[in-house]
Amino acid sequence: MVAVMMPGCLPIMWGYCLGYHVRVLLDSGSTHNVMPSDFYHEQIPDPKPPIQTDLTMRCRTATGDPIKLNGWTQVLLKLGNYEFETTFLVANVQQFILGNDFLRGHRLSVSYGKNS
Repeated sequence: MVAVMMPGCLPIMWGYCLGYHVRVLLDSGSTHNVMPSDFYHEQIPDPKPPIQTDLTMRCRTATGDPIKLNGWTQVLLKLGNYEFETTFLVANVQQFILGNDFLRGHRLSVSYGKNS
């Protein structure tokens, strides 16, 4: 799998979530995986995977701003030739985020070296 590296930015990958082509930010500083709530509510046709609302946590952006959480869900994510059953927080964010839990859980690492 190859991530696109933009100077001064975190790596971006393209993948598929429930068959939809999505842009995914790889963020080793994020503690959780996050799915945009707009994607969940507007892109995924019914029947949607269930969204669980039994959250007792609060999330913040890297700048400390609170993020509204709508719940969590588990969906199939495809990156390259690999498929992952992945748990996502559903939140008011602009793009998919794969956090440190995903990266560590699948033994993936992000290299910021030249040509990586």
